[in-house]
Amino acid sequence: MLVREKKGRTDSIYLLLDTVNPKRGGLTRNLLRRAKLLSESSQHDIHILTFDFNPNYKQIRACLEEKSLINECVYIHNLYEHLAIQSGFSQPLLPFQEPPIEEEGLQVDPVMQKNAYRLYRNGLYIKYKNYDEKNRLLWIDYFNENRYRTKRETYDYDGRLRRTTYMDYHKNKPKQIRYFDEGGCCYLTKWFNPENGQCTRVNFFYDDNRIDTFKDERDLKISWLDRLADAFPDAIFQTENTRLDKTDELILGMKNNQVAKVKVVHSNHLKNPSDVQGPLLEAHENAINNASSFDAMVFITQKQKEDVRKRFGPRTYYHAIPHSAPIPSNSSTIKRDPWRVVCIARFSRSKKLDHAIKAFRKVVTKFPQARLELWGFGPEEENLRKIIKRLRLEEHVFIKGFTHAALDVFRGAAFSVVCSNREGFGLVIAESMSVGTPVISYDINYGPREMISHEENGLLIPLGKIDKLAAAMIDLFSHQEKRERFGKEARKIVDTMSERTYVTRWLQLYDHIKNKKKHQIKVGPKDCSLTGVKLTNKKTLQVSGEIYLGDKGRINEDLSVSLYLHHPSQQLTQQVPIQMTWNEEGKERFTTEVQLSDLLNGQKTGQDSWIFFLRFSDNDFPVYTPLRAKSNSIQYKRFFLAQGSRILIRCDRQGNVILSIERFRRIVRGLKEKFKKRIRHHEATLKTRIQKWLQVPS
Repeated sequence: MLVREKKGRTDSIYLLLDTVNPKRGGLTRNLLRRAKLLSESSQHDIHILTFDFNPNYKQIRACLEEKSLINECVYIHNLYEHLAIQSGFSQPLLPFQEPPIEEEGLQVDPVMQKNAYRLYRNGLYIKYKNYDEKNRLLWIDYFNENRYRTKRETYDYDGRLRRTTYMDYHKNKPKQIRYFDEGGCCYLTKWFNPENGQCTRVNFFYDDNRIDTFKDERDLKISWLDRLADAFPDAIFQTENTRLDKTDELILGMKNNQVAKVKVVHSNHLKNPSDVQGPLLEAHENAINNASSFDAMVFITQKQKEDVRKRFGPRTYYHAIPHSAPIPSNSSTIKRDPWRVVCIARFSRSKKLDHAIKAFRKVVTKFPQARLELWGFGPEEENLRKIIKRLRLEEHVFIKGFTHAALDVFRGAAFSVVCSNREGFGLVIAESMSVGTPVISYDINYGPREMISHEENGLLIPLGKIDKLAAAMIDLFSHQEKRERFGKEARKIVDTMSERTYVTRWLQLYDHIKNKKKHQIKVGPKDCSLTGVKLTNKKTLQVSGEIYLGDKGRINEDLSVSLYLHHPSQQLTQQVPIQMTWNEEGKERFTTEVQLSDLLNGQKTGQDSWIFFLRFSDNDFPVYTPLRAKSNSIQYKRFFLAQGSRILIRCDRQGNVILSIERFRRIVRGLKEKFKKRIRHHEATLKTRIQKWLQVPS
């Protein structure tokens, strides 16, 4: 069982994250900071749940506590640690071991540029040992006489064997994995299909010979969450991750519906970050399309929340809570270097650090004493080093690695640069501004525009314009008084985005969620369906449908229900009351009429579309539920002709009902353009054929 809450503290908040590591990015830094602030400012116990296999969480906790990133009311729980304890094996801990590099009868061959060794016996390659920077054994690979890898043994920092992975010889992929506790007892096994890498079975072993079986890893993780939810029904479960098939999927798969569920969107949700109507990023698609399964969906900027709301319709569970700016210490003695510019970011393609390097090549032609420092880590590091070498900037651009002291790095710089092509907020911008270091950033969705006022406390550059990025850096290097003025204004972010406001908004959200869980009617998209649409008198659309309540009971008299037609502009939205007829089968049947004149009068373009919602209002907690087509009762597309327009009823991929109205004059204009284009095409083709036939030069 997880650590018990301290006496006097109230409900628990469970923050789900795939992994926690002291060498962390912006998402983890923000989560740890928020967890600490909430635990210090409220009566909530904060539990961070992690799902990765890492046998060294004991050392990770100690490191985070040493750096004051968590306190005694922030608990970190790992799935595998929890299972090892729950299994109940009572074998004594294995003593600390320091496996030697050399072994009797084996020849050792050090691997170049790595802390690793190949071991041979009588000419046969049999082992590969890998160590960390502190010479602690991480894992050993074993090979047979044909140099096929047969298994890998993973060790913790105390030299104990904690996992053995048995490999498929030909695919070099796992077939079975065994997990061991600190006493050497196997408490968990996983079976895999090496053809596709998918887990096919999980076995959990108890000390009393019982075995729990799960169909895959996801089933195991969801079972853990459901057990916690059953034990703490008033808890709040909050997913923080953005990766595919991670914590979003786990919360959506939970069977327990009593606990509150919150989704935090930390990054841009779009494949093309600037196209607000474009395809969704795969990592966010499932969560946004199933947003009604969450009690709250939190965005980091108001702009992103509004973009999602305009596109997907009104949702009372959409919220925006920006990050807070850190409060810098006044005790620092670091001096600002007027010729130093810094970037702190993960070394990935989306961060576009190569743009900063290429722009800096132009900067050093005017200011050869200028230096650019890149702080971070990631898969693009080697590529960045190649660019620096190719542009001959080794004396001007430096890769400094990961830092725990971001504020000190920013404090010592003249200004900082952000070149990302997508963000959910941009925490490094707030960190830089909080210590009075102005920021030059690409003007992207989302974050920079919410913090940087162009030519007031920083500079915003059009995305991808490397020449303008270089010009902005030259401008700030050239004008010290401008940098100082920007820096003075930038420091105000500590007040405008204060920690106190940040914590208050989160606590208000949690209180709102609890009240909503108690009073809000439980109606979801699967409960509301469209059964028919008719056009009457060429003026009115008659809409009918069903609301299935099941065991929720009949809709009470105080509840008002209306048909809500949402337009992306939000200015043309229509709300129509509906009449209800009770059905003994647990269904409410409704009919309502939509006047076409109301929609046509507000039409600003030749074509407009509305999404159908049902709005349930009761106890000050309105619910907007998409109206979806009932299978086999309405065609995928259906259209009418009325009042000089074509009226189209259709469904999108999620089954949401959409009403589109297109004026005849727009249709005619479109047909004319289409015919003109076709005629021009035929004329060009005919001309080409005649010229070829006559052999006349074009």
